[in-house]
Amino acid sequence: MNNNRWKIFFLANSLGAFILLFIVKLFLFLHTTSGAEGKIEIFKTWTKISLCLGWDVVGGFFLAAIIYLFIFPFRQFLTSTRALLIALPIHLSHGVYLVFSFFTNRTLGGPLDKTTIDLGFLNYEESVATSETGKGIWSSVGHYLTFEVFLLLAGSGLVSFIVTLLLIRWWPKITKITRYCIYAMLALLVIISVIVIPNIRNGEIFGVRIHTYGLERSHFVYLAGSYLKPLYQDLFKKQKNLADPFCLDMSSVVESGSLPHNPLLLEQNNQQNSSPKNLVVIILESVATVYLKHNPNPMPYLQKLAREEGVFFRAHYTTWPQTLKALFSFYCSENIQPHYLPISYSNPAIPCQSIMEVLRKAGWQTALFASDDLGYERKIRFLKNRKFHLMYDMHSMPNRENAWSISWGIDEQVTIKTMLHWTRQMQRKKAPFFAVYKMATGHHPYIFPGAQKPKPTLEEEHQAYLRSLTYIDLRVKEVVENLRQTDLLANTVVAIFADHGEAFNQHPEARSHGPHVYDEIVNVPLVLLTPNLPAKGAVVDFVTSHLDIAPTLLGLLGRDPPITMKGRDLTRNSQPNLAIFSGRPPNAHYGIRDGHWKLIEAEETGYIQLFDLHTDPGEKNNLAQQHPELASKLQKRLGLWKIHSANLIENYAQILRLEGHNCQTGIKSDQL
Repeated sequence: MNNNRWKIFFLANSLGAFILLFIVKLFLFLHTTSGAEGKIEIFKTWTKISLCLGWDVVGGFFLAAIIYLFIFPFRQFLTSTRALLIALPIHLSHGVYLVFSFFTNRTLGGPLDKTTIDLGFLNYEESVATSETGKGIWSSVGHYLTFEVFLLLAGSGLVSFIVTLLLIRWWPKITKITRYCIYAMLALLVIISVIVIPNIRNGEIFGVRIHTYGLERSHFVYLAGSYLKPLYQDLFKKQKNLADPFCLDMSSVVESGSLPHNPLLLEQNNQQNSSPKNLVVIILESVATVYLKHNPNPMPYLQKLAREEGVFFRAHYTTWPQTLKALFSFYCSENIQPHYLPISYSNPAIPCQSIMEVLRKAGWQTALFASDDLGYERKIRFLKNRKFHLMYDMHSMPNRENAWSISWGIDEQVTIKTMLHWTRQMQRKKAPFFAVYKMATGHHPYIFPGAQKPKPTLEEEHQAYLRSLTYIDLRVKEVVENLRQTDLLANTVVAIFADHGEAFNQHPEARSHGPHVYDEIVNVPLVLLTPNLPAKGAVVDFVTSHLDIAPTLLGLLGRDPPITMKGRDLTRNSQPNLAIFSGRPPNAHYGIRDGHWKLIEAEETGYIQLFDLHTDPGEKNNLAQQHPELASKLQKRLGLWKIHSANLIENYAQILRLEGHNCQTGIKSDQL
């Protein structure tokens, strides 16, 4: 081929790939406006699709560049037709990728890039039961491999190929003016998507909010960028000099004056020498505090337990709306990294002292009973290093063979039966024990034994979710009442909390537990049953987070938290702290709760929202412009957290050895 034919070949491949990307974008647009992800006014939305094609133009040129590089060594020996035949496998692969990316966009909220690959497909390692290795991933992928999907896989790449073939034959016949118009249109789309949209996506034009619903993202560009970005960051990362690389200042920016009321203080209750013997932790799946305010309450037993026997934490926050990162903050009382990677990827053997390691060293028997799959997110990598005496998950749970199950969980009653059998064994042996029960029920699509899978509409799924909360409530009752009947409750601390919440479009684009950090996603219930404290039915109104749970439980058991734990032991400390939380990319949000103020920052655009939760618990009225000084203070604290936590988690062993000290007292320890 001569140079002119190569130019036509390159442009035809670019436009062929772009048209396929446009078709996928159109199907995503139809899904977005179908009501499956909340009510959207289509007449205010359809015009936006033209604003979201610029990165697809870039994606088309990117694919054409790959094809060109692939056949460049043979260019002197190829005709256009032969070169296109060599490019056919690349077009077919592109089509296959886009089909799977379409489904991940619908289910995980983002294109099939590194983040969603890690999140949804390649996060299975070995299960607790090695014979079940990989079972979860095949059942998850198999869910999508229907006959219709195979047709899409077969046809999608051919669409791109056929369009490219037609363009090669048609392009030389059109006039120069037409060509220049096409060039100008493509350039305009790129300018709008690459330059304009990032500046208006979270803003307003003539009083109308602009929401692109993630349609501005191009799948192929995001795939390449997600793998190139970490390399770029490693090459150009600037080292930050931190005054204290081990401890982050979590003290309140806005709270001052007298200390808040704290019913857990052992000193005021004169209970220092009356420590319970056992600890049971019940971790709920996807339960937010806001749903406990529904009428009727879907979790009446939990509410009754909190009002009559326990201590309820009203302003309690998870650190990340995803299970493993949230539970890392509980187990180790440590801040999470600001990016997606869970601890099982970034530092699974991190030498933080977890609550189970502290109790095991002190003579407690420790066990984890998980109704979900510990291979998911490679949780098993992290948990193996926490030294539980015993771990069961859905693949290794006794009596699981004939039990009701789905691809991500098993019947909760099977798990409960196994756990209660173990606690009775410990009771007979008179051995102190620490048992963790992690539920799976509550996860999308909100089904449990006897329930039907809801239709994929917002209202149907919301109602199914509320029914799953009632089922969860019954399981909490089953555990607590059994402990009571076996005389264990009088000598056992019970902690009940959720990994994260769940959203149903209470805010634009906020669905499930993805990138956003509104209260329906990060404000979760925490209830403590504390037999050594007289306070029953007490409410804690000051801000707490998952970092505070483990030190407080150790305090209730009469143990000192290790120096690696960053949260407060609330049996000894009532100093006002803030809570920091963030969500996963794409379009991740960071948040900080301090007193009755809450700030949210969008990662991609830097857009700031500031809410007064006393007067605006629904987070509807953005006060950032009315309180710029406060917003600036909270945003600076968020910025410091991003730098500090990323540096600490990645270099934990070295920083602990050189800088490790008690973050509450400042005292260093020789036992590092």
